[in-house]
Amino acid sequence: MYRFKSLKYLLTAILIISVLIAIGYVSSFIKISINSNFQISDGIFFSLTAFIPGPMMLIVGIIYSPLLDLLMGSIIYMPFTLLIHILMWSVIYFFKKFLTVYVAFLISSILTLLYVLIAFIIYDKTVAILELITDSIQLSISFVISSIIFFSLNRLNKKSKNKIWNDNLFEIYKVKKNTIKWWFTDYDGTFDRSNNDEIDQADLEFAKEWIDGGNQFIIASGRMYNEIKERIEKHSIPYDYIISQNGASLYANNGKLISSHTFSNQQKLKLYNYLKNIPEIALAFCENDQRIEWKYELFDFLKNDKYMGKTYIPEEVSFEQKTKRFMNSKNITVVFVFMKPDLMKSFVEEFNSKNNDMRAVITYDILVEIILSKVSKATAIKDLMSLNRIDINDIYTSGDSYNDVEMLNMTKNSFVMDSAPTNVKCYGEHEISKVSDIKKYILFL
Repeated sequence: MYRFKSLKYLLTAILIISVLIAIGYVSSFIKISINSNFQISDGIFFSLTAFIPGPMMLIVGIIYSPLLDLLMGSIIYMPFTLLIHILMWSVIYFFKKFLTVYVAFLISSILTLLYVLIAFIIYDKTVAILELITDSIQLSISFVISSIIFFSLNRLNKKSKNKIWNDNLFEIYKVKKNTIKWWFTDYDGTFDRSNNDEIDQADLEFAKEWIDGGNQFIIASGRMYNEIKERIEKHSIPYDYIISQNGASLYANNGKLISSHTFSNQQKLKLYNYLKNIPEIALAFCENDQRIEWKYELFDFLKNDKYMGKTYIPEEVSFEQKTKRFMNSKNITVVFVFMKPDLMKSFVEEFNSKNNDMRAVITYDILVEIILSKVSKATAIKDLMSLNRIDINDIYTSGDSYNDVEMLNMTKNSFVMDSAPTNVKCYGEHEISKVSDIKKYILFL
């Protein structure tokens, strides 16, 4: 019943009651015979019961159906109508999980025939036969109307990304004040939304308010731990954990490594054999969250890049020595492949088609990163969930790019930046322009 704490939910229920009574009363003037009529509001009631989660339509059915009998002068039927509509709601609400929703509609429509028995008990056989004819027509109409309306509403709601009805908006009303919430946010393009290493003061204040409220704040980045930690400390951003390398490593705020997903010896050998003879590429790998250069030659695409070049990769690298280090290490989480931009797409497609346990991802204009297929930011979140027994409903995520998709998709409390690519936006439940906008959607701070 927590949804009724929302004024929007309560007003929607009142509106539906009013509409059903109006439609039921007007349609009751359609005569089947001189002494027999019917109404079409039940079909709408069925469809909305299946479409709108929660107890709203039960309350609606309890109120509108007896009132409709009262308006139509059928006072003697009021208690029976009340019980029948509770039964109809129960069939749709519970049986749709085991049967199809349309079978539930059919069963609920057939329950209309209970009025035949009631008419026979109260009146006589003649009235019961007339009731049978009327109810047979009404149950057919109710089934058809409910099926059409539900199919249309459900389809339109999916196309509009739940703009017609979004039940997740009411989840905040069942939040307990002492429940810890966990906010996982991407850094580049999200918390630092301008990508210029400047943090909006409102966003910083919101993060502090979040933590002051007894909640957990986690930065989830594609950067290595030392890189992202330096950025965070520069801006005095408070945090509880850091997810680095797109989920490969998880660190506590005291620097302790919580979890790490590393390549096996077999995978490292496979990578070495795959990469060693590819011309015009530079290689590096991540070991214990440090970038180790592996294979280097100062190609023009490196020399001319504004971020890479000599300051990013040393000029002398012993491929043989670094290969030995690569093969012997048990802490390799990422392999970096630098190449010409026009070769990247074909490289990624070919690599991914030949390797199910690893995947290549383009992360920069001249950089492809190879990680384990199972690794994503969501992987590290699940690691933390397992360690702390976190309920998925207490997880909040925010991001703006393709490496955020898995963590956005894992929870209904997901917030995607309005600057994100269209293919990423569809994974976020809410669209925001800055992370402090999340406050508009929550009540527990």
